[in-house]
Amino acid sequence: MLALKSLKEKFSALPIVKKLLVSALALVLLGFSAWAGYEFGFKKIVGSDEALSPKGKLISGKPEEPANFPNPINGVLFKKSEADVIFNRVPLGVMIENSIVARPQRGLSRADIVYEALAEGDITRFLAIYLSQSSQIGPIRSAREYYFDWLVEYQGAYSHWGGNEYVRSLAGKTFGAKDFDQFAIGSPTYYRIPPGGGEHTGHSTTDKLWEVATSRGVNKSSSFENWKFKEDAPSTSPTHSIINIGLKGNYAVRWDYDPANNSYKRFNGGAPHMDQEHNVQLTAKAVIVIFIENLGYKEVTPGVSNRNFKTVGGGVAKVFQDGTVIEGTWSKASQEGRTKLQDTSGKEIDFNRGQIWMEMLPVGTSVT
Repeated sequence: MLALKSLKEKFSALPIVKKLLVSALALVLLGFSAWAGYEFGFKKIVGSDEALSPKGKLISGKPEEPANFPNPINGVLFKKSEADVIFNRVPLGVMIENSIVARPQRGLSRADIVYEALAEGDITRFLAIYLSQSSQIGPIRSAREYYFDWLVEYQGAYSHWGGNEYVRSLAGKTFGAKDFDQFAIGSPTYYRIPPGGGEHTGHSTTDKLWEVATSRGVNKSSSFENWKFKEDAPSTSPTHSIINIGLKGNYAVRWDYDPANNSYKRFNGGAPHMDQEHNVQLTAKAVIVIFIENLGYKEVTPGVSNRNFKTVGGGVAKVFQDGTVIEGTWSKASQEGRTKLQDTSGKEIDFNRGQIWMEMLPVGTSVT
């Protein structure tokens, strides 16, 4: 206190000019100290991993970017920085084999939605649609006409390993530059595992296929009518813990409800259905069963016949999610039209966010 009083007395005794000079110097020193403290201390901290609270108090950790941009296919929420990349590319529809020798497949767990339907005899084939995740995928097999009607709903690109002359021509007309036929594109986009392998070994990656889309000028976001989604609401008393899909033999499907994750685990031919690329069992947040009319076989070229189903119109549907089932109907007004699902009161059904499996079954198939 005495030292401060002495300084005040000495300052008071100074001539007016010196007082002004001393005051100016003090202000310069004060300003420099404030700048240095900000530049080398506060600014560095706040710019790295700390921030100010609303009251100005320094707190640790930047606010996390919210995930509030829904995947238009299955409703999963993404951050804006992720959505800016993911949702500005074309959905990829890939024909993936399900014969016994093709299992376990690669990449099915990374699809946003998977359609399963009969392709040859009792053998099913998948149309796996990718938008939000990348993966190696396969085995990729040949095109089938009725799958077109499900993929065009998403304005997607169609990846397939050739096909007969009729279906290849139709794919070209239907998808144009979005027809990613292996017969036309070849290596290195498409390849075999192991190299030189036979018909059950064709593979690609989503990144390679998106590169093809970019080179053709079609790697752009699609505009299609989204389904409605909701948050999980698991039942406290599940009524459908096991779903049996009455396909035959090694193609029979069972879905087991997992209450811990409010999802369904897939079994095929009595065994857990695995994704060997990512070493996980396949699961679904919603299993949607649609019953479609079986139109038998259609001769597409002399001596060559393919299965045929009625994909436009409507019929019975079942939606399994949250450990329960919603009985309802499906409708699709045209080839390009969106498939709609309603409950028995006519209300559109909201789906859980996450991977969806569409079981496209001939009318009369047992589902218990």
